[in-house]
Amino acid sequence: MSSRRLCRVAVVFALSIVSIAVDLKGMNLNLPDDEYQREAEGLTPQQIPQLTAQASSGDPHAQCVLGIAYTDGFGVSRDYAKAAQWLRRAADQHVGRAANDLGYLYQQGAGVQQSYAQAAEWYRRAAEQNNPEGQTNLGFMYSQGLGVEQNAGEALKWYRRAAAQGFPAAQFNLASLYRDGKGVTQDYVAAARLYRPLAEQGHSMAQRELAILYQGGLGVPRDQRESLRWYEAAAEQGDALAQNSLGYLYFTGKLGRKDYAAAAKWMQAAARQGVAQAQANLAYMYHRGIGLPRDSRQAAEWYRAAALQGNAIAQTSLAQLYYAGDGLPHDYLQAMTWYRKAAEQGYAPAERDLGDMYATGRGGRLDYEEAYDWLRRAVAAGDKASKRELAKLRQIMTSRQVEEAEFRWSARRSSLLSSYAGAPAGQSLQKFEDHPR
Repeated sequence: MSSRRLCRVAVVFALSIVSIAVDLKGMNLNLPDDEYQREAEGLTPQQIPQLTAQASSGDPHAQCVLGIAYTDGFGVSRDYAKAAQWLRRAADQHVGRAANDLGYLYQQGAGVQQSYAQAAEWYRRAAEQNNPEGQTNLGFMYSQGLGVEQNAGEALKWYRRAAAQGFPAAQFNLASLYRDGKGVTQDYVAAARLYRPLAEQGHSMAQRELAILYQGGLGVPRDQRESLRWYEAAAEQGDALAQNSLGYLYFTGKLGRKDYAAAAKWMQAAARQGVAQAQANLAYMYHRGIGLPRDSRQAAEWYRAAALQGNAIAQTSLAQLYYAGDGLPHDYLQAMTWYRKAAEQGYAPAERDLGDMYATGRGGRLDYEEAYDWLRRAVAAGDKASKRELAKLRQIMTSRQVEEAEFRWSARRSSLLSSYAGAPAGQSLQKFEDHPR
């Protein structure tokens, strides 16, 4: 588990381009800088007995410091159960910082039984004592409906209180509520006004969000140069989503400058941090030899990395490599496996290719009924090439087989996923491809 310095204050946001699970490490929106933290960080093993004696005598300050020490391993071995004990004693004596940190332990299930309700209760105690971290975390719980009923208005209230104290994580979250119009009238101008000072202070997430606003002309004038500047600032700090966006923008030239070498650089950086769409795009660049030497083996490795994260485009591309024996051993069974994973997400090119494999018997099973079903799904999703394949299949099926297949399709159509949900197509370099084999 990461230390409190890195992730005990929640930052919640929904990106307009890509959304992935977020690790706040290195983003320094939430570094505590209070007397408890400074004292805990300076502890040596020799000081622990005296601090423990003070805490045992009922000193709430010592109890809080000792709780932080056991949480993060300052001067002692990390022990979340002991941390919870000392933090609870301090929180019961109205130490807001201790209540916040105890809430975090309940949220994570560290040293205590995991409970969002208990987490929210301790965050509330901290918030009501004007602790900005507790206010921010309570706002997060309300925004997500964790341990409390989801309530954007309550989230807004607590973020505002923490933001008024100059707490960066709360300022960021408040900006995001204004951006999305959650709990408040959507106001891009207000969002930009809150993001800007954070971005200027070097907070990478705020830099990325400001770049998005400039890119779209949302709350600020549309400005490609400003957008590029803020994307680069965030990417240089290691922000994986900014790196992914920057790679895509350099590849497409959508900010006025096409640079395949730069695209490859940033796609590689984001891919190494586990961004599935960047992995899929990097694989595409290797496979096509764009900005990088053509290398089917590297393409296969990166497609696999993205495919294992559920990226449907990567799953389809990996299947195609197995189908063709390009960078991987020729293997129809593997191709069918990966086509199915993507097809089951409603990705039309995979539905079409899987239908084709059943129609031809490649993969070891000739099955016109299955072929018809998958091709019909692809047609329903708007895939034009599938119409041609379906027409060919109907020519080799009997009229009775077609009639029965169409009846089955009509019966199940309403329950099927009809749109592609496997990857954020907004940044895919392959989204308009017909996936020929």
